[in-house]
Order: sequence, then C-alpha cells, then structure tokens
Amino acid sequence: MATIKVHLLNFHGPYSHIEIVLENTSSKDKEFYRINRWKTDPPNQSWDSDYELNSCKKYIQEASCVFSFNIEANPDEITREWKNYWNKTQQTASIFGNNCAVATQWFLNKFANIPDPDFLYVSLNHLAFGIVWPSLIPCFVTLPGRIMSNAKFHINVKENPQLLAKYSYLILNINMALTLLTWGFSVLALSIAASVLTGGIASVAIVACVTLGAVSAYGFFKAYNLSSKKIISDCLSDKPLAYTPGQFLSN
Repeated sequence: MATIKVHLLNFHGPYSHIEIVLENTSSKDKEFYRINRWKTDPPNQSWDSDYELNSCKKYIQEASCVFSFNIEANPDEITREWKNYWNKTQQTASIFGNNCAVATQWFLNKFANIPDPDFLYVSLNHLAFGIVWPSLIPCFVTLPGRIMSNAKFHINVKENPQLLAKYSYLILNINMALTLLTWGFSVLALSIAASVLTGGIASVAIVACVTLGAVSAYGFFKAYNLSSKKIISDCLSDKPLAYTPGQFLSN
C-alpha cells in the first residue's frame, strides 16, 4: 500500500472534461499516473517518475478547477484495474455513455470509497456552451462538474462527519421543494404554450415542458425516497430524527 495523492482536474470549455492525475508520494522519486477516458493509446503499464515527461504538472496547471486529496492504495492494482476497465469500455466510450465523468467516478468508487452522486447537496454543473444544469434535476449525461462536486462533498463529510447529520435532511427537503417548483413552472408553461403558440413552435415548447415536468417529477420522488430511507435508517439505529417528514430542520 502507498499514499496516493489524487488530483481531480476539471477543464471548462465548450464541453467540460474531467480526468485524474495520481501522485505516489510514498515512492523515493515521485511517480505519476493519468486516468483519462479519452486517451487514445492504451493505459501505461507502469507509473512514470519523470514529472515533465508525463506532463502531469502541465495538466494540473492548465485545469480550470483542481481538487486534491489522499488515499491509501496499491499502485500496481490501480494500473491493472484501470487497464481492465479501459479495455472493457473502449467500444462503448462516448459523450452520452461511458464518458470521462463515468470513468472518473469508477475510480472514485473503487479506490476512494466515494459513492455515486445523489441528492444530498445542490450544485450547478456545466453542460455545454455555458449552459448549466442543476443537480436536483436528473441529467441525460453524467457531467464532469457533478463528479467534482460530489467528490468534494464526500471528502469534506469524511473530514467533518457532523456536516452530513446536520444538513442532509435539510438539503433533501430543499431539493424536493425546488423540483416541485420546477414541475409547477413546467405545467404553467405547458398551458401557456398550448393556448398561445401555434405550429411547430408550439410543438417544440410542449415537448420541452413535458420533458422538464417528467424529469423534475422523477427528481422529486427520488429525493423523497432517499429521505424516507434515511428516516427509517435513523429510527432503526435509535438516532434522534433531525426533523419530521415534510418539515425543515428547526435548528
């Protein structure tokens, strides 16, 4: 086992991109390794001790956002598992499928014990061309910013466990409230589009409103189910509830 510094790199542009630079701080000469879904060449078999040759310093400096933390892991296991994952998903890699965000989350799940993004917090994440997507509404593609925000949240919770107990229920209720507002807006917009607009514009507007209403409804029930599971879990573990169902935290 070795102490590995994980550098999460988020690049902002017309499209967002996320990748990982790993730094083995336990080796005599610092060794580096890249986790990048879009790298066309097969993954390296070994770690690179030449900082400039590996270009890791360049990638870290050029990233729009960097978040770093330490894990304990076996460097050889990382290279082996990453090579297997890269080969297994090479044919299905795409922006809308196994993209860079999915690959990054795979690593975070396997080696950093960071779960998939959920509804425990709210974030705005870049979709494309300056368009941001709120985390409370399910997205059709896994966003790099969502993975970055999720990693920051869970690392901060690990370092300050009281944060999760204090805010998780409140955030879930906020998510449910916001998704209900979004659903209500979509219904209102749908009625206006159906009565005012005509032709192709009306059709496009109606489809957009129905889609927005559907995903917001899905987001509400997913957050509600997660909230219910947390309440049941706290009851079974004899923990005092921070709130009663449907109410915000009182403190």
